[in-house]
Amino acid sequence: MVTQLSPIDSSLDFLVLASTILHTGKEPETGLEACVDFLKQIGEYELFARCRQVINELSQQKLYAWEHIRLTRENTVCSKLDPTRCDQMVVRQALDTINGYSKNITALMPKVKEAFAGLVPDIWMERYVGDRLLAIQEELADVTNRLAE
Repeated sequence: MVTQLSPIDSSLDFLVLASTILHTGKEPETGLEACVDFLKQIGEYELFARCRQVINELSQQKLYAWEHIRLTRENTVCSKLDPTRCDQMVVRQALDTINGYSKNITALMPKVKEAFAGLVPDIWMERYVGDRLLAIQEELADVTNRLAE
């Protein structure tokens, strides 16, 4: 089993795009704009926009956290390869930043559940966020433990 990439309710524009291409054999002339217009016409746009907004927020926090994890790992390896270039302060600041992103993701959980209420059972949205959050927290703990060595 793999984690879901993105809930369909936050990707309805692409669902409509794929459906249009399968039906007509080509993309609408105005691309995704036509798909968003269609969602507005059928009364699904507000729901889609709400879901898309919160998933984009979550994705942004996740992206920033992983970028800082990568940089932290690179700095940690740099200090092992050349101890004269070791600056624990930079790594500790990055760990604090990663921890902040982790807290931001945790704080987004109620917004995610609210946005998807009635569409997806809470347990699945908890797991969707949890798949991302726990992976970041495990990396944070691992880097923190390596620093203590």
